[in-house]
Amino acid sequence: MTFTRSRTSLVFPYHLRDTVISRCNDFVLDLGFKFTSNLDPSLHIEMICCSALRTLGFVMRLAKDFGLKSSLRALYCSIVRPILEYGAVIWDPHTAVNAYQLERVQRRFFRFASYLLGIDCPPHDYAPVATNLGLVTLAERRCNFDLDDRDGLTHHSVEWLDAKQMTPNPMSDNVQQPDEG
Repeated sequence: MTFTRSRTSLVFPYHLRDTVISRCNDFVLDLGFKFTSNLDPSLHIEMICCSALRTLGFVMRLAKDFGLKSSLRALYCSIVRPILEYGAVIWDPHTAVNAYQLERVQRRFFRFASYLLGIDCPPHDYAPVATNLGLVTLAERRCNFDLDDRDGLTHHSVEWLDAKQMTPNPMSDNVQQPDEG
């Protein structure tokens, strides 16, 4: 597969010994990302929305007898929302249609939470439910992630782990040292 945004791409046949390696023209699925040749994230967003809606259906069936907003919020935030946010830096939606698809999953959760917890809200306006549960829109979260990353890069505060940092250090600041003396 050749990744390009131009309408015509240079197609070069790759060979392995005397065999021509076939090209994939539709998409490539790698590390959970669906890449198309023009790098449009629409297919990937459609795939993760379908997966998140299936998972949300499971959560809704599981939580239909719950009455605590903390447990309902915890289920959504730990099972469904990570599906919607995985790798958002790579495929951040650049069209309103893609952003709407993602928000549709969260709005479905808000509608369910509104019914289950008895939160009154106007039709198709789930701001009271979001406020009650302490959640923000997915677009706001992606924006905050981008700002945090950009801020960390500009102020040189991004921490990179090396092999030494991955092992516990007994002399670190959070371990209390015995008094000398």
